[in-house]
Amino acid sequence: MTIPAVLNNFDIQNAGLTVWLFKKSGGGAGAAPTYTGRWITTEDDLNIALKASIGEARSRIEEVQEYGLLAQNNEGSALLIDTAETHAGLIVTQSANALPQKKVKKEKEVINTDFFVVRLTHGDEVLHVVRRTDSSWKTKKRKGVIDIGFRDNALELDNTPSFSLSKYVDFFIAGDRIIIPHKANFEAVLSYREAHANEFVTLQTEVEFAQIFSDLAPLTAFVGSNKIHLRRMCSIRQKGHYKDQPSWRTSGSTMPPTALRSNSTGVA
Repeated sequence: MTIPAVLNNFDIQNAGLTVWLFKKSGGGAGAAPTYTGRWITTEDDLNIALKASIGEARSRIEEVQEYGLLAQNNEGSALLIDTAETHAGLIVTQSANALPQKKVKKEKEVINTDFFVVRLTHGDEVLHVVRRTDSSWKTKKRKGVIDIGFRDNALELDNTPSFSLSKYVDFFIAGDRIIIPHKANFEAVLSYREAHANEFVTLQTEVEFAQIFSDLAPLTAFVGSNKIHLRRMCSIRQKGHYKDQPSWRTSGSTMPPTALRSNSTGVA
């Protein structure tokens, strides 16, 4: 599948650029997360570097495939999903207007940023480029280090806060489509991992699956919120082998042979 034209044809180099810093809270149990976004002034040399890295990230995508809970991509591919299926609209709406009251004015508004968004505009077209932040943005990390700089062949104390902006891209929001080079970070930023839990809930309601068990409670307790177990449950539902009709079902029995033998010997 080819890269959507809305991303492939976007004029990155001639676009206007605004950087938004977002903090995230909530988003568990299927609820929509809360995003708090502020935009920050950036100098021309940084803007040039950001555009170059975004262009490089786009050029690394050679093909795309539809997003799925079990879908995987490699360094040369990306996943594709409709914006409407996610909470991306909350990010797009918040970053639509760089109002004065939304501008970063204090260091505390920068520290503990969860992800940043580079908003590019060219004519009527808008492209949002999203990346999670690293540990340099976290309070705990900053309290545990002494910041230093290398100047005039010597190390010296540097109390000026420094932060890292990754050259890589977790996902692009381009029109009504999201192009995802980094699935795990996409799911974390947009709380999309809840889809795995929802998929397991749906699996439990399917008659063909539920009738395999006399009691689903031990299974649900075992799976819990464990990401690996939830992915396994998604895989089971996707493959659908439990829907195959074994001989004991087609024979008219409501129980598998092992259960029938137990009852015939008086064992409950």
